[in-house]
Amino acid sequence: MFERFKAHQLLDEWRARAKVKLEESVSRMQPLSFPSNQTPVALIGVRRSGKTTQAIQLSQKVDSSFRKDLSSSFDDVIYMNFEDPAFYLDPDVRNLELLVDVHREASGKLPRVVVFDEIQNIPGWEKWVRKISEMKLFQLVITGSSAKMLSQELATSIAARTRGKTIWPLSFNEFLEFNQANPKVAIEYLHWLKKYTDWGAFPEVVLTKSDEEKREILLQYYNDIMIKDIMSRGEIRNTRALELLIRHHFLNVAKHSSANALKKAYGLSIDLIHEYLRLAENAFLLFQVERYHRNLKVQSRDTKKIYAIDTGLRNVNSTSASEDSGHLLENLVYIELRRRFQKIFYFKEKKECDFIVVDKIHPIEAIQVTDSDLDSPELFARETEGLVEALTACKLTSGTLITRNREETLVIDKKTLRLIPAYRWLVPATTTSI
Repeated sequence: MFERFKAHQLLDEWRARAKVKLEESVSRMQPLSFPSNQTPVALIGVRRSGKTTQAIQLSQKVDSSFRKDLSSSFDDVIYMNFEDPAFYLDPDVRNLELLVDVHREASGKLPRVVVFDEIQNIPGWEKWVRKISEMKLFQLVITGSSAKMLSQELATSIAARTRGKTIWPLSFNEFLEFNQANPKVAIEYLHWLKKYTDWGAFPEVVLTKSDEEKREILLQYYNDIMIKDIMSRGEIRNTRALELLIRHHFLNVAKHSSANALKKAYGLSIDLIHEYLRLAENAFLLFQVERYHRNLKVQSRDTKKIYAIDTGLRNVNSTSASEDSGHLLENLVYIELRRRFQKIFYFKEKKECDFIVVDKIHPIEAIQVTDSDLDSPELFARETEGLVEALTACKLTSGTLITRNREETLVIDKKTLRLIPAYRWLVPATTTSI
């Protein structure tokens, strides 16, 4: 546990950093707001997706508006990042209480808001958050880069006592806003969509002008995620096997993945493959999508499709000889679907459909993705037949076929197919509160 003067020093240092970060920040298009009952807010997501910035911006909200005077705006706010090296040496959970006590000692009152960044680095943090959620002494905002923070494993500890939200990299709408772009016609949208696909949507990368600097940032992000969020947390010794699996799936985004095939290709055990993919998913690096089937046994044993958190991160860290634009577009659509919905599956019977959106146990939407305008009869038949078969199996009357630039409505086998350009499907604005 820290000495009190050390806690004072850390609070002053991180308060100064938070002020600078707030001054330099750009607002997202989905502003957050506090719950009315002081329920702790948990912001989770991949490293560098903007969780910290959103948490700091949220801390400055009073009566749904931002404070204007930054000179005093942090007087009643605690901000601490637990990736500070001091906490590697002394990760005692009692330091959480000490930070609050030191603030109260200095200011004469409890803080209005406490922002604890990357709190998963402190063993036992869950019990402290549970206590604060019951006492309701101040508004608590916690962030973390592990999906386990709000998983079923913690349901009895904090999940039911926090208001959680996943912070994803920038949506296409936000990407345009960050670039101060205002496209009007298809060719302009396609230009920006290619940049979005090539370099991805991490805020810092989007705001960086030099392609070489973008590349360096994305390489560093990848290393940080691998070392801090996967290797360290999973206590991984076979780092070469982990690297092989991640690179393999980056190379094969939006394609089917079989543990048996990976075992044969790389000589790895089935258990190790499943464990490493689980760790990658907990770190928000890769996502596994199951086949939609009403029989859960069939669903669980079929191959999964793998998607990456960010196409830019994938591109810089992949040895792909081609752009593979169709699968990259499908990856973009998947991440956007995760912003909008919780349960996403793929469909496969005689034909295949890329996405089935499920609400509870009921399919509510079927979506097919192609980076083309279906000019050839063979391609048109493949994409439409897969969508129509999915609609029939899921008892839906209409579905969406996302294209490169083709827009029209078709009726095939009594099913309505809405063809829409990817850039148009990606741009709907939504507002979200916690």
